[in-house]
Amino acid sequence: HLDGVFFFTLGEQPLLVKYLRHLAARVGHPLPLDVNETQEIEPYLRAILGDKQVFIFVDHLVHSEDLRPFLVGGPGCRLVVSSRYDTVADELAVSRERRVVVDDMEWDEAEELCRKLLETEAWQWGEDDRGGLEEVGKLVGRSPLVLETLVTWVPEMGWKNLLASLWEKLWEPSSCDMTGWELRIC
Repeated sequence: HLDGVFFFTLGEQPLLVKYLRHLAARVGHPLPLDVNETQEIEPYLRAILGDKQVFIFVDHLVHSEDLRPFLVGGPGCRLVVSSRYDTVADELAVSRERRVVVDDMEWDEAEELCRKLLETEAWQWGEDDRGGLEEVGKLVGRSPLVLETLVTWVPEMGWKNLLASLWEKLWEPSSCDMTGWELRIC
């Protein structure tokens, strides 16, 4: 079961404190009102996210230092970052081999990627996987980075539970004020 799915678009002047406050509130731990600097928020988030399973997609990273507050999750957290600038990837020391051009894949490409990631002696790809991928893909798109990250939870959760968690966590309008951050579903 996922504890949260978060999409943040940063850009030139991100509202980091506001985004981090939303993140904490959405996983059930609002930050104290007197904590207003990213450096102060990081230890709180590290404690809050340490045992959570969350998926965070940081889009349009312009300044590599803006990523630091999002690097606090525990082993159950997955982080995907997109940037339109090679210089950001260089600053983050992302090797050329690990960089992925993020265009939506065709369905057969998405299936092949997920099959390669999932198929082991203990997991054989089948019709249920194809159907699960199609449903998840309809919700989040067919970005290689997003699918590659989400599919890591399939052996533990199964497609049906992953999809249910995504639906539950992607849109909870009563849980917090959504002003100032963008929910993106491709």
